Amino acid sequence: MNLSKAFVIEYDTKGFIIRVNKILAKYLEKDKSEIQGQHWTKFFKSDSVNENNFWKSLINGKEAEQEFELVKGEAQIKTKGTFIPIVENGRISKIIAYSNLIN
Repeated sequence: MNLSKAFVIEYDTKGFIIRVNKILAKYLEKDKSEIQGQHWTKFFKSDSVNENNFWKSLINGKEAEQEFELVKGEAQIKTKGTFIPIVENGRISKIIAYSNLIN
């Protein structure tokens, strides 16, 4: 993964975006404040059944690699990311994702 071009997103345990890097904000043509606080499904195409299983796995501490379609206006662009649960005080406190475009 090319981290110099990666989208970095920090999520809470329910999938709401806490923080993004400027690379993602610039790509989406939005200010960071327009992205932060939103649920991830606002920017990524969702399959609710797989989404629930995916987030449950993360909350249980399993790191995951996943492909998602990033929604940018009318376009849907494939991304591949690594999602890492962060443990603080013995529990999962947030998820950090590093993603790159794949198409």
